[in-house]
Amino acid sequence: MPNTHQPRSNCVDRHHSNTQGVACAGGPYQAWAKCANGRYVFGHAVRNYSWSYAYRTSVHSYRVAGDVNHL
Repeated sequence: MPNTHQPRSNCVDRHHSNTQGVACAGGPYQAWAKCANGRYVFGHAVRNYSWSYAYRTSVHSYRVAGDVNHL
């Protein structure tokens, strides 16, 4: 089960060791994650409480940090 928290009043965050997800009001925005191997991954740019997911498995690593970029 992923961890869920609300990083800002208009966003909801979900994450676990492989995925960073975020949904926010407005937009565009995208999820991002820093991986243990030093690489960053980014989700698709979306709007209006659509989920954006950044997948660490795409770079064969796991999540060490993550949040949302408002574009």
